Amino acid sequence: MEEDDQKPEDQAIIKTQNQIQLHPSLMKVIIRLCECSIAALDAGKARLQLSTARSIVKSSELLEKIPPTSSLQERINGIVIDAIDLLSRNEVPPSKDTTQKEIDDDWLEAFRREASDRSFGEMREAFVRILAGEIQEPGTFSIKAVRTMGFLDPRTARTFLTAVNLSFFYEFYGLDSKRQKVVFSKIDFRIPALNRKLGNNGLQDYGLDYQSLVDLMEDGLIQPELNSYAQYKYAIMKPSTPLYPMIHQGKRWALLPTSEFDEKSDWGIAGAMFTRVGRELANIVDTESNPEFLKEVKKYFLSKHLEMKEVLLSAEEGRWVNVDEEGGLNVK
Repeated sequence: MEEDDQKPEDQAIIKTQNQIQLHPSLMKVIIRLCECSIAALDAGKARLQLSTARSIVKSSELLEKIPPTSSLQERINGIVIDAIDLLSRNEVPPSKDTTQKEIDDDWLEAFRREASDRSFGEMREAFVRILAGEIQEPGTFSIKAVRTMGFLDPRTARTFLTAVNLSFFYEFYGLDSKRQKVVFSKIDFRIPALNRKLGNNGLQDYGLDYQSLVDLMEDGLIQPELNSYAQYKYAIMKPSTPLYPMIHQGKRWALLPTSEFDEKSDWGIAGAMFTRVGRELANIVDTESNPEFLKEVKKYFLSKHLEMKEVLLSAEEGRWVNVDEEGGLNVK
């Protein structure tokens, strides 16, 4: 269509659209999942009012003007809009790393199939969070994780939430390849047994009986071995020794040896490890505190002559501060 043949409102829309810079991952999601053609985006055929949509904060307004072609498409559009709004509320724009890989086409098709059946409630919210995470960092969730989320029933999903909030993982950190920021890696993500037998309802009092664990196994969220074991010696707080904290209930913890601690003793955390899919989906779980379970965890470590201390990463990279002591206890 020649410019002279366009309506004034179309010309204004096109002029505005040309000023908008959407991140490639977000653009791909809009085109593939929302069935919004490039022509519609470029030529404004859907009468998109985009004068304020100059960033991810306002980009959901773009989608709200696109008429869905079916009720199924309407559900998908709603999930995309909510994912964008979630990133906006958290003030987390998609990465500006130009070397970042884009969202895979097969991933988007798998997401469409699984998310289209979730029209309300907590399960729909899970897909909103998955999509937001994938827009922010493509590759965060595997296709298998998307499919697993698709067949989870609400009861097992709630069990999974409980399991994640009782879990531990080891956190290693270092600078990225450009040595510009600290990067954290999750290691040994597990549900601790705490000297109990998980296969004998050891954590039943905290919402994880044996049948619940079996359900998580059958859905591929935890490993079938309920008594695997790992030491957490790098979480021990010692002068002039690198510290890699444990994460539990959303906080970072170090282990401070008491006078009775024997470094040669065989100690660690036994329990059930999460699978790769379980670790990925744990990223969308909200942290919920459980003071009673935390007491049990601290009691367990004291039996090993180790005291749990909450730590924070200070402004100086690689330095941890014990938040329980005035002035802090710094450990490099």
